[in-house]
Amino acid sequence: MSVVRRGGRRVVSGVVAVALAFGMAALGASAASAAPAVDIAPVPGSPLFPGEKIEYNGVLYFVAEDESANAVLYSLNGSTITEVTGGDPAPTDVQLGPVFGDKLYFSGFNGIERFVYTWDGTTIEEVPGSPIGGSDFVVFGGELLFVGWNGSEFVWFSWDGAAFTELSSGFALLQPYDPVVYDGTLYFIGYNGTTYVLFSWDGTTFEEVSGGGDPAPTEVGTPYVHDGVLYLTAYDGVDEILYTWDGTDFTDLSGVAPLYPSRFFTFGADLYFRADDGTDDFLFRFDGTTYTKVVGAAGGVPAPDDPEHFVAYNGVIYFNADGEGPSSNTLFSWDGTAFTEYPAPPFDMEDPIVYNGVLYFSAEPTNSDDGREVLYSLRASAPAPELAATGADLELALGLAAIALLGGVTALVVSRRRPLSLTP
Repeated sequence: MSVVRRGGRRVVSGVVAVALAFGMAALGASAASAAPAVDIAPVPGSPLFPGEKIEYNGVLYFVAEDESANAVLYSLNGSTITEVTGGDPAPTDVQLGPVFGDKLYFSGFNGIERFVYTWDGTTIEEVPGSPIGGSDFVVFGGELLFVGWNGSEFVWFSWDGAAFTELSSGFALLQPYDPVVYDGTLYFIGYNGTTYVLFSWDGTTFEEVSGGGDPAPTEVGTPYVHDGVLYLTAYDGVDEILYTWDGTDFTDLSGVAPLYPSRFFTFGADLYFRADDGTDDFLFRFDGTTYTKVVGAAGGVPAPDDPEHFVAYNGVIYFNADGEGPSSNTLFSWDGTAFTEYPAPPFDMEDPIVYNGVLYFSAEPTNSDDGREVLYSLRASAPAPELAATGADLELALGLAAIALLGGVTALVVSRRRPLSLTP
């Protein structure tokens, strides 16, 4: 007489199905494309409102508020956050500059005016002879350039490590900002007395940029260099459109590229940016030939609107964007195939930087209007071991089925540990 009843056959059949499914799951485990699992957490001891960040001599420096609500300089070395002091009194209202020579440059308020300062890892120094001001720092031609006040207007100054020099434009150049180096020339936006246009500085002469091709754009903004071309936005009287400058010609891309482009970012060989698709602002990509809206994988997380603050980390783009409902204004990623939305908090990610193998950014613990940002870290979490997709998996599946059939097992639960997924 058979010891296996019909119900037992159903149980054993279920065991076979589970066992076979186990093997098949192992075979397909590496096929899906998704952002890696990550650990996201506030950094212990973070001051409020961390902003600009830069790495210098293996230490992360950033601006944040002290206990008196003054924006001062902090450092993160390993797991310790410290307010930077030493030498001259630490200034407030700090604006970070670049590393030039062997020092970190920044500007700050000394209680009377804003001046240029340095930090060498030990000592804060107000640079002697500094002009008032200090913004839009850029290293060009072996010198540090920045915008300062000459007593009547904001102009360019240079610092060669020994002396400051006011750079004379020879004409009414006012309020320069957004500098970028392209093809051995410094480009920036400035006011020509009528509108904001693109200017250049070759180390000797300032010029309002003009050339062949389409007419030079006006109301210019957001210059960005990608793949040997300078991209910029401009207002044509109706919309903000995309232009390029190749050193000789301007090209109006209003009939090719989407309107209102901004937040340019290079990822791999492609140019990514935010632009208007006619309904809202979304992520777009230019592969060198075609401008395409990034829509993500079918059946996956839909493209979020209003993306900004892009940063590449571990082969993935992370950014802040608006999702749906309560998940709005949160962290997303794009791995080249699919979007991933991460559970909140954090909210309103900005000022990201990769330091010592970890992504750091400023964000809010709650989705509110008080803006009480703190420093967050995001790092790749170690996934659980995956079984290799080999014949051994099928052997294991069939073996489990055989055990069930031969031994009259009435129940068998096969579980498999999977990597942590933060995808909802």
